[in-house]
Amino acid sequence: MIIEEGLDFIERHLVSPIYPRRIATYATKDGQTLVNNRDEALARFRQSNLLDCRISAYPYPVPEYKGVNRQTPDFFLSDLDRKDFKTKKSFEECMRNTLLNFKNKLHGANPTILWSGGGYHSLQPLYADVLLEMESVFMEFVEPSRKLMQYAEKLVTDNKGDPCHCSTVSFNNCMIRIPGSYNSKYIQFNDLGKVVNISPESEVKIVQRWDGYRPNIKWLLNGYWIYLIQERNNEALKSMQDEQKRLRFESKYRISNKQQISRIGWIESLYGKSFDDFRKYCIWRIFTPYFTNVRKLSRSDVFNQVMHWLDKCSSECRRLDFNPRQKINDSLDSVKKYRPVSIDKLKTENEFLYLRLKRDGILSEKVSTSNMYARSKT
Repeated sequence: MIIEEGLDFIERHLVSPIYPRRIATYATKDGQTLVNNRDEALARFRQSNLLDCRISAYPYPVPEYKGVNRQTPDFFLSDLDRKDFKTKKSFEECMRNTLLNFKNKLHGANPTILWSGGGYHSLQPLYADVLLEMESVFMEFVEPSRKLMQYAEKLVTDNKGDPCHCSTVSFNNCMIRIPGSYNSKYIQFNDLGKVVNISPESEVKIVQRWDGYRPNIKWLLNGYWIYLIQERNNEALKSMQDEQKRLRFESKYRISNKQQISRIGWIESLYGKSFDDFRKYCIWRIFTPYFTNVRKLSRSDVFNQVMHWLDKCSSECRRLDFNPRQKINDSLDSVKKYRPVSIDKLKTENEFLYLRLKRDGILSEKVSTSNMYARSKT
């Protein structure tokens, strides 16, 4: 299939207007670029030698009003990676079960199936006439429309889809590979970056074509509401268990009051500011280790402290483009006994944030000197 036919085929899955829309290629690396029409998209694909050609399933910019999403979840993509299965037989069996789930759980749905080079992508357009952010039973949950895409992928794959894709997919990063393009992961390059071998498996191919039927998302909502309740209960249970662990730890090692109330001035100042960037870095390198291992707060308190800061950043600066709950929980799961990044380490590890903090007066020569003195005493 030539790239023009592949793009035309994918466009039939999308809701008009198709353009402007974001695309990504090997040339854009992990980023995306905006194109205004089909010809511009094709030119970008050819410029990248047809490597890693993808188009966003959703328009740009994603509509919102006063920071609240206004995009209905009218499409979802499920991703089954061959590498996640021990045998080819189990991989193919999972794909067959996934197709049965589409039919049984989505009332006869028959999605497009693409071979992505390393697995199967299932593309399923939906009829979405309900905005979940405006429905009373879903308003209490964070990003219910985006999370519906995650739920639908777990539902049809029996929770065997690529966990990285399922946990991070959003309206901003739901990208569809174009049939007729190539997946660079399965192409050999020499030291100069030139192609030396193209595996037949690297070509993106159509395995099954969508039949045009868009199942209504209302068929999903009852099970989806139960899923959200269970997810919230699991988070609460985990927080309670972590709190119990913390109390046992403190009882065993008798953490002093001085340790519990210790403060780091520049981090406290940073916490009082709202930022439009560096927010993911601040979660895992600064705030989570600080509140956990310096302030000695419980997991639930750390979660609430960081979430409060992110909410403030989102409302006062720029809306978050990632799942805050997932990011915070991931950081809490991996924090162990790590302490927050030092000023000297920050300067070399994230120079742009370091300069931003100096410009805003959060870091100064006085702060740096006191920080060095504190380390020397320690």
